[in-house]
Amino acid sequence: MKRKIILSLMLLASFSFGMGPGNRPGMGMRGEPGFPFIDRFILKDIGVDENVIKEILDMTIEIRKQIFDLQSEVRKNQLDLQLELEKPNYDRKKINDLIRSIVDLRAKQQYIIESRKFRILEKLTPEQRKKLFEYIENRRKLFWGRVMKGIENTPPTEEKSE
Repeated sequence: MKRKIILSLMLLASFSFGMGPGNRPGMGMRGEPGFPFIDRFILKDIGVDENVIKEILDMTIEIRKQIFDLQSEVRKNQLDLQLELEKPNYDRKKINDLIRSIVDLRAKQQYIIESRKFRILEKLTPEQRKKLFEYIENRRKLFWGRVMKGIENTPPTEEKSE
């Protein structure tokens, strides 16, 4: 009985480690494509009107749907590619077509993500854009400050003398 419970927990943990919102291409820490950490509270802090916030969040939902559809198509093509590569007599043209399709889908996905950033910036005033970039820069400094602090606190490696 204990073995089954432990096995179930290990299986559940293995799934949960790979399914965080930040692990999907183009997604920020909160699972939103585009600018990291952008949400209703940040938009309110930089002085964005409630109607504009609603437009941005609605746009985000539509873009997330597009991204999920593209990711699903990429995954399907990856599985088809794997099946084709496992065949003893694989079709080289089919393999190249699948690879090209995966690359094209990922490029389309990246275009959608980057164009969203531009569409958000278009809806903001110059002052709001400045505040947003300052916020992003502060978050970046905070993150790298924590990383560097962690690096500084690690013990030095011992050098072997010959």
